[in-house]
Amino acid sequence: MLELNINQIYGTVTKDELYSYRQKITDANNMLYQKTGKGSEFLGWLDL
Repeated sequence: MLELNINQIYGTVTKDELYSYRQKITDANNMLYQKTGKGSEFLGWLDL
């Protein structure tokens, strides 16, 4: 699982703006780990 520290982002982006991307972020994460979508043949680094 990728983990991202976003504690310093709130001076630039509001919580509401960030939460508006929640579904897109979830979808992108699922595409990475299910290895679907364009470029999926280059995702071997996920298994290291």
